[in-house]
Amino acid sequence: MKKNFLFLSYTDEGGAGKANVNISKALLSEGHSVEFLVSKKTTNETFIKEINKNIEKKQVKKSIFERLINKIINKFKRKKTNPIFDTKYCYYNIDESYSNISLEDILKTVENKPDIIIGGWISHFINLENLGKTGEYFKAKVYVLMNDMAHLTGGCHYNWGCKGYENNCYPCPANSNISYLQSQKNLFIKKDSIERYNIEVIAGSKENIEEISNSFLFKKQNDIKLINGAIDFSLFNDKRRDIAKKAINISDTQKVILSGAFYIPDPRKGFKELQKTLALLNDILEEKSKKITFIVIGNNCIYNFKYKNIDFIHFEGIKHQTLYSLIHQAADVYVSPSLEDTGPAIVIEALACGTPVVGFEIGFVKNFIEDDYNGFKIHKDDFHTFAKKIYNILFDSDNESLRKNAIETVKQSFSSNYINKSFSS
Repeated sequence: MKKNFLFLSYTDEGGAGKANVNISKALLSEGHSVEFLVSKKTTNETFIKEINKNIEKKQVKKSIFERLINKIINKFKRKKTNPIFDTKYCYYNIDESYSNISLEDILKTVENKPDIIIGGWISHFINLENLGKTGEYFKAKVYVLMNDMAHLTGGCHYNWGCKGYENNCYPCPANSNISYLQSQKNLFIKKDSIERYNIEVIAGSKENIEEISNSFLFKKQNDIKLINGAIDFSLFNDKRRDIAKKAINISDTQKVILSGAFYIPDPRKGFKELQKTLALLNDILEEKSKKITFIVIGNNCIYNFKYKNIDFIHFEGIKHQTLYSLIHQAADVYVSPSLEDTGPAIVIEALACGTPVVGFEIGFVKNFIEDDYNGFKIHKDDFHTFAKKIYNILFDSDNESLRKNAIETVKQSFSSNYINKSFSS
């Protein structure tokens, strides 16, 4: 039975935005209707719409004295109410009682009555209360999809091992002020909305299922859907692998490793630590008298990954998807240095292109990589083994088998049919 889906996500770009767009495309390919609402549209996809917010700004003439008093009050408020967070936690959900958009804003934008509503990356966009109200208005089932940990916590998108989300999010390591109670307050506001509107969560990885089952917010949820993501196999495949290196001006005989992220300096993506692995790899290459090329895809690459035996090529955020796929096919191995991640999606894109993966044992690497079958899993901070396994795949492995196994790994779990079945009941 075909359904109408309403997807809400702050953005259609970046890792989470792109993942949500791909899931929507998979639903469309299965014959469903999808309206995808964002705060700011960056693509030309016709099913994606910017939310229609009509905000009237009224200018009131005030005296010089009133303006001065307001300025002093606002300055005091900012000092008092703006807590300082450890940036690695990505604490974006500062106040769950506040929502940038309302049910009225949504009604001005949507054209079809949804059967299912999904909230993806919704920080700075919509809170659970207004998401639930939208479901109540349309008599639609409401889900939130885990792109990270935000739907389980009192504010953090990445918990870095903190188990506060299992109880009451107090004390909060994201804030150095021990008396900071907003995380706890946010959690209880979310709990109220979840119970009032029967909101359920969808896992984005196998690890998420255990996290959901242990969470304060969703531990009573019996049936947990799992949607790892979706891949456009007409784009991500190995059909142009034979010409891929030449297409990006690299010799066919040159060995290539690839890595990438939307924002390279993000500490959880591990590119700073990757320098240790590459330095060790360079030592091995020097000893063996071999040279390779390292390609990085992503914005704001602040690191110089060029070594004596490693050439370095950087592609700043690629918009052209055919080129993006070709670079994946040109690589002999994909390197995933992520330290804290639900995915990343680029791991699955690499596998779909027949590129084996070596990475730290978290997220999709932990879930989908099998040693010496489609790559290698590395224990966190084991940089020596990381370097050795990259070298092994480049020079000492049966690459044809690895490539074939890589493709087979993602065929089922990331197909549009798999996502369709998740909502068939």
